[in-house]
Amino acid sequence: MRSRKQKGISLVEVVSATVCVGVLGTATVAGTTAARARLGESVLTRQAVSAAQNKIETLRMMGRQATLAPGTMTESVLLNDTVQATVETVVQGKALPDGELFSLEGLDGDPASISTRDRELGELMALRVLGNNDLSQFVSMEGAPNFWTMEIEFGSTLKDNSNGADTAPELILLERGGNGGLQIEPIDQDGNSLAKAYVVSPTQVTFSTTTPSSGLPNNRSREEARVVGLDLSAIFGLTECKRFRISHASGPQPNFKFIGFDTTGWPTNSLSPQFRVSGPGTNSSYIGPVMLNGIESGSFQSSRIEVVTGVKNFSFSGNLNQCKFYSRPSTIWDVQVRVLYQATSMVGKRDREVTVDSAVSIGTLYN
Repeated sequence: MRSRKQKGISLVEVVSATVCVGVLGTATVAGTTAARARLGESVLTRQAVSAAQNKIETLRMMGRQATLAPGTMTESVLLNDTVQATVETVVQGKALPDGELFSLEGLDGDPASISTRDRELGELMALRVLGNNDLSQFVSMEGAPNFWTMEIEFGSTLKDNSNGADTAPELILLERGGNGGLQIEPIDQDGNSLAKAYVVSPTQVTFSTTTPSSGLPNNRSREEARVVGLDLSAIFGLTECKRFRISHASGPQPNFKFIGFDTTGWPTNSLSPQFRVSGPGTNSSYIGPVMLNGIESGSFQSSRIEVVTGVKNFSFSGNLNQCKFYSRPSTIWDVQVRVLYQATSMVGKRDREVTVDSAVSIGTLYN
């Protein structure tokens, strides 16, 4: 039995193997033939277990990228130069749930007004939607509220790969539609400003599309995902930062999400990054998860994502139906991998089977 830990949930793999550890019939001279058969079968068993566990890791990656679907798959693999095995994979689970829209005023159960409790719960809801790499989960401030602000913190300090301006973004901003603005200010652990606040709006910066292009929910309709990468040294004159104050700016208000990025090893070329995504949300006919998997610059690829791990000092002063949170329930699917092959024993070919049962998170934090 193998126990694995994945971002707050414990997944247990159950590995079972149906093998022959003894030899039927009479032993040969000095037992060498019997020993050789036992050794060969032991090696094949280990190879079959390895093949099954490698398949489980592939399924986990597909789950993180939201590209896995329920069903049965069959493929052939070689356990060694001569033994061919059949790998049967069964994925069981319900269809991915639709995203849910939560209004700030309804978080306490009474949608008639915005209470102190609503604001407290709004801080937790903001962390829930910002603390992952699913771009279809975000904060919406549409409706031009009078004032809003929050402080976000990343799990690790974001460090610039160089002291000058470059195209490597340590901070990635998603804005649904690319038509809303906000201001962002680096702060220390006590909330003191580290640099002048910077306004990100479509009139000041150029928003890019994702690769491939993707759509995000706007109630039940679909709107294009737009992103912009911010370089710490170029924008703020900083080499590292962990905390930021996000707040309103004049003009249309945003639908936003922030994701940090480790740019260590980023090439010193001038190529603009591409923001790689996957998931049902890249299908033009379906609104679903859009998983940010990493960024590319030419032949350079990296997936060292840092997500928001803390939100505090959330404040909102506005009207009803102006602060919303797009969220999606977590999803776990059961998976089983069976490796079927034949091993040579003292009495000829014998059918053997290795089975691995596990569970896969769909659309969870990429690591």
